[in-house]
Amino acid sequence: MNGNNKSLQNFAALYSKANYWMKSKMEMPLRDVIKAGGYEWVNVTPVYGNATSPVPTSIIYNAFGSLNRSCVIENNATAAGSWCI
Repeated sequence: MNGNNKSLQNFAALYSKANYWMKSKMEMPLRDVIKAGGYEWVNVTPVYGNATSPVPTSIIYNAFGSLNRSCVIENNATAAGSWCI
């Protein structure tokens, strides 16, 4: 999509299972919709529950358009508590 993939401001540290959960529930479906000619407005926001940590406690991921899905990815070792609507 059109983000700068060189800027560290566009990256957040995630546990492996949280990253896979986000990939399978949002990133892959978004890719498929866009490749099929659909459209999306996407907003991804890291949530820092611990102000002294550079690692987010969760990620809020919203996509509106052809997919129209919102997810919260809990950044823990198992991605427990993550959900989409």
